Amino acid sequence: MFLLAFLGCVAVLYSLISVFYEVRVNGVHAQATVVSAQSRQIAGVRGGTSYTGTTDVAFVAVDGKTRVHTFHDEFLGAKPGEQISVIYNPSKPEDVIADTWSDLFFFGVTVFAMFALFMAFIAI
Repeated sequence: MFLLAFLGCVAVLYSLISVFYEVRVNGVHAQATVVSAQSRQIAGVRGGTSYTGTTDVAFVAVDGKTRVHTFHDEFLGAKPGEQISVIYNPSKPEDVIADTWSDLFFFGVTVFAMFALFMAFIAI
């Protein structure tokens, strides 16, 4: 059971790192236009409120084609027509990340958490 969980953590960590690293290092910066945005209120921690939603953006890739990408829980509050920055992999334009510091921060936190789980499994 532990081996299966360990292998799952390694697979998720590898997938996250490889896509994020590939896009950050070899990606192309593009200005995207918000096409649509929806958000909804959800119950938050300790009785507070929080929001979740999707934001669809369109950008023109280096091949001249317009690509549409859906971000989940990023760019909440964005309005259709607003411009945002994205980074995408030119060889796989469906691999798109937000060009924001928060995206970079949360990636670091995720990698650290996965590494901590990895170390915990090794210690067992």
